[in-house]
Amino acid sequence: MIRKSELQRLLQDDSEVAVSVYLPTHRAGPAIREDRIRLKNLLREAEKRIGHAPTAARILEPAWNLVGREREWQHLEKGFSLFLSDGSMETLALPISVPELVVVQRGFYLKPLYKLIDDGQRFYLLILDRKDPRLYVCSRDSFDRVGGKMMTESFEELVAKTEVADEVGYHSASTSAAQGGPGAAKFHGQGDSPEDYRKVELDRFVQGIAKAVDDRLKEESAPLVVAGEPELIGLFRGHSRYAHILPEVIHHAVNGGQDEPVYRQALELAMPLLDAPRKAALDRLATLQATEPNAVALHHEEILRDAQAGRIDTLFLADDAELWGRLTADDRTKIVPAGAEDAVDLIDRMATRTLARGGKLYMVSRNDLPNESHAAAILRY
Repeated sequence: MIRKSELQRLLQDDSEVAVSVYLPTHRAGPAIREDRIRLKNLLREAEKRIGHAPTAARILEPAWNLVGREREWQHLEKGFSLFLSDGSMETLALPISVPELVVVQRGFYLKPLYKLIDDGQRFYLLILDRKDPRLYVCSRDSFDRVGGKMMTESFEELVAKTEVADEVGYHSASTSAAQGGPGAAKFHGQGDSPEDYRKVELDRFVQGIAKAVDDRLKEESAPLVVAGEPELIGLFRGHSRYAHILPEVIHHAVNGGQDEPVYRQALELAMPLLDAPRKAALDRLATLQATEPNAVALHHEEILRDAQAGRIDTLFLADDAELWGRLTADDRTKIVPAGAEDAVDLIDRMATRTLARGGKLYMVSRNDLPNESHAAAILRY
C-alpha cells in the first residue's frame, strides 16, 4: 500500500531520462541471489535503452551499488521498484509481485503502482494475543505490522510477577503494560483469590493495549478490525477511545498462531467499507453521464488534455487497460503497438497527470466503465 503523498516526487519528476525498474523479490533463501541477478540484467537493459554510455553510467551508478549491498536484499517483500534520474534514486518495497520490467522515458513509469495507491483503501487489524498483541495496517493486497512490540511483557510474564500470600495479597505490575509504562506496587486485602488477581491483571494488560492503539491511531480514521478471545475483545472495547472500531469482530484464539488467515477474515469484514467510495464514485459517473455529459470525459485524447490542465476530479482506469501511442505537443495521439519507437503508455500518462494535480484514481473492472472502455473521468469544471 502506497500513499499518494509518497508518490508526489516521482509524479513531479519530468527528467528527460528517467529509469523505472520493477522486479519480483523474495524474503529469504537462495532466491535472494537470483533477485540480485535479475536486477543486474534489468540494469544492463537500461544501459542499452539509454544509449549514451556516460549518461547511463552516471544515472545507474546508485543502482549498481545497491546490487552489491547484500544486507539490503534481506527481508524484502514480494516486489521491488527503483526509480533513477540524474543524481537521484528512490526505491519502494512492494507488497505484491510485479513482472520484471524496465522503462526508460521522460518521467517515471508508475502504472504497476496504481493498484497500491491508498485512497481511503486501508484498514487496521488488531490481534489481541496474550503473548504478543500486534497491530497491522492492511489493504486488499497486504498486511504489515505497525511498529515493534506493543507491550513490554506478555500477559503470563505480567502475572508471574504476582505473589499472593495466604493472608495479604501483593503484586507488582504496571498500571499500563504498554511500552515504557511505569510500574506500581499494589496491595490487596484478605479474601481475594488468585483468579481475582488474574482478572485484574488481564484488565490492566488490555488497558495497556488500548492505550498503545489509541496513541498510534490518534490521527487516523480508518476502520479497525479486532480479533481475539471474546473476553479480551470486550475489555478492549471498554478501554479504547478509537472511534472507528468495526462492530463485527473475529472471535478466535490467536495466541502464537498464524496471522494471514486472520487478515483474510478481517478483509472480508472491511471490504464493504473499502468498496463504498469506489462504488459511490462509479454511481456519480453514471449519473453525470446521463444528466450532465459535459461533466465527464470518455475519450483518451480528451482525458489526456483534461488531466494535463488539472480538470480531472476522479479518474477511472480499467485494471487490464493497455493503450500505447505517440503523443504530439497538443496531446493528439496515434495508437501504436507496445514497444513501437517513441510509444508511450497512454494509460500511465493519464494517471500520472491526474495524480500530480491532486485528482483521485480508481482501478476498476472494464465492465464498470461506459462502453467497457479503457478509461473515464469526472471533471472538476
